[in-house]
Amino acid sequence: MKKNKALFMLPSIFIFLLIAAFPIFKILTDIKKVENFYFSVGVIVYLLIFILLLIVLFIEEIYLINYLITKLEMNIFKKMLWIVLLLGLNILIIPYFYMKYMTKEDKLLPKCLIYLIPMVLFSFIFFFGLNSYNEDISKIKAERKRIEEERNTYKTKDGVVSFTFRHGYKDSVVGEYDLYVQNKSKKVILSAFTYETKRYEQKTPDDYINKGVSDLSQGKEKFEKTKDKEAIEKEDKLITTVEYTGKTKDSSLCVYKVSVISFKNKPDYLVYVTEVVTEKNYKLYKSELMEILESAKIN
Repeated sequence: MKKNKALFMLPSIFIFLLIAAFPIFKILTDIKKVENFYFSVGVIVYLLIFILLLIVLFIEEIYLINYLITKLEMNIFKKMLWIVLLLGLNILIIPYFYMKYMTKEDKLLPKCLIYLIPMVLFSFIFFFGLNSYNEDISKIKAERKRIEEERNTYKTKDGVVSFTFRHGYKDSVVGEYDLYVQNKSKKVILSAFTYETKRYEQKTPDDYINKGVSDLSQGKEKFEKTKDKEAIEKEDKLITTVEYTGKTKDSSLCVYKVSVISFKNKPDYLVYVTEVVTEKNYKLYKSELMEILESAKIN
């Protein structure tokens, strides 16, 4: 009989134990970002054990309810109340019901403490872990929001034009570029040259794009147009842009977004911009590339 009593106590205790461990798994996956084979196996074992215990609990409920209906002598209202309690408070009430009506034990309170104390302890661990998880998630969300809202502005060498970038973009002095900005984590590079068109043979945005594309194609493999030229008119500027894909011997396949920005209040001045992103990341940052171009303004 003691062995049978253990069968009706232990599943309830172990279910509370597994529930207590749930926030720990959430912290490891969502916050610590643990990703390895052994952890994955552990999660699978955890879920399988939890499902197995729920099945055992369901079988216990069916067994006890059947015993209640067919074996116990009590009025119908009391039976209905016990059925509701067994279904609603199953984990907590099953051991008590078993000891009271099936083994007919006395001094139930001390014996109930055998399983109630671990359940209370595991409940405390669960809520403590859940609170820690929620606090950490709130901090992560706040940091993500700060990063998402962060903007950095960089100017061309002549100080005439500025671009606005999201978090993670850093400018640096590279060769003869009038502006060179990159985001290493996103694998995005923007380079720009500024031109006063009165000084050069090329006059129109198309002239500069055609020359730029010709230069870019040198030394590239599979350099192909992927998006036709388009002109996007804004209140203060005109953005002419075209897209190609290509790769070098030392690089992966990339998308080259070649653009020229001309300004309505400075008609003899334009900026030639090349944005480079790996093809793998292109869809992720496509709108961001356009956002950078649209942010260009005369200082």
